[in-house]
Amino acid sequence: ITHHAELAKNVVRQKAFGVDRHVVERKIPGMYDVTHLGFNYRMNEVEAAIGLSQVPHLGAWHDIRKANHERLNASLKVLPEVQLFNYDSSDFLCTYYCLSMQLGPSIESKRIEIMNHLKKMGIGVLITDHNVRETLGICDRAYILTQGRVLTEGTSEHILAHEEVRSVYLGSEFRL
Repeated sequence: ITHHAELAKNVVRQKAFGVDRHVVERKIPGMYDVTHLGFNYRMNEVEAAIGLSQVPHLGAWHDIRKANHERLNASLKVLPEVQLFNYDSSDFLCTYYCLSMQLGPSIESKRIEIMNHLKKMGIGVLITDHNVRETLGICDRAYILTQGRVLTEGTSEHILAHEEVRSVYLGSEFRL
């Protein structure tokens, strides 16, 4: 409770992930107008209890992730056609949740094979690519972005059935 209207508005915006407009006031129906990066810690008592019970384990989990990251990084560092991105910085604490890399031209043609191999090993792969035709066949789930917004998302079958995706990105004759 405050007598400062701007402070109250800012707190509400922070709590709602930065969304400050009602659904009917949005520029594009169904799309959020985020004007400020905010937070949203809404959870029920059970979720909060589970979260609190996991807090003591975070340090150990972080150490395991870091060790896995370092092993994988060392293994890939010897490959000249794999460019790894540097995670060492005094500006932030890395969670070692993922390992980002860029494949060089000589192994680019094998990337689908590499991703299928990782997938079979149970290693999740996030692909950011402009070649929808090539990557759609191996994805469990895809997001098609256009002009800074999600045009559609779903399984490959859902993406293929989307009229605008077919006309703009794939063509009417495209098949997996």
